[in-house]
Amino acid sequence: MNREERERYFKDKGRRSPIYMECMGEFNSIHLPDEVKTFKLNNRVIMAGHSDIILNWLKEHIDWIDYYKVEYNRSHVKDEQSKTYLQTEVCNQTQTTPNNINIRQKQITQNNITIDKKTIIKENVFIKKDTEIAGECVIGPNVQIGESCIIGEGCILSGTNKDKKKAITLGNRVTIQENVIILSGVRIGNDVTIKMGSIVSSDIPDHLVVAGIPAKRVEKNVDPTIGDHL
Repeated sequence: MNREERERYFKDKGRRSPIYMECMGEFNSIHLPDEVKTFKLNNRVIMAGHSDIILNWLKEHIDWIDYYKVEYNRSHVKDEQSKTYLQTEVCNQTQTTPNNINIRQKQITQNNITIDKKTIIKENVFIKKDTEIAGECVIGPNVQIGESCIIGEGCILSGTNKDKKKAITLGNRVTIQENVIILSGVRIGNDVTIKMGSIVSSDIPDHLVVAGIPAKRVEKNVDPTIGDHL
């Protein structure tokens, strides 16, 4: 189903909050919803139609799905909460992708995310828009990454499955240079730069440049509109 076919379908049906979804998994014994338009080819299914029907079906059959993504039709979605949810691309992937990115279950990303090869993204990670993650990084469970962040090659954000209160949180416009390690429970503010090879074991307030083992303040970021200032 190409873009023109999708737009024509949405226009003809005139349904509230229509979406387009692609997913991959084992669908041999799974009933597809009759109320929306569906296309099935081997282990790939495409659906177009009312958001409530598609998302409810997705919720019921999530254990059989390896990967899915949704798109909304901008001209029809008026509810702001629905817009925010449907703009989000959700990866539910348990196997390594062709470009060697290993993304685990319930990893959620927004628009314009770049993740390089051999990077591992673990469970319940949330990555906001315009963020770049270089290769050979490990992003641990329950890590939250803000908008417009840059994470350099070989970084480890340890995260934790045991206590979500100890999850790592990055603010907006954070630049993390190569081979940095951030320990569980650390909260990093907005407009922070962490220099290469640092180990971060405690919280970092807004607008700082830090370096060392453990990482300590080097200077203040003078331009809060840019993450990397040195």
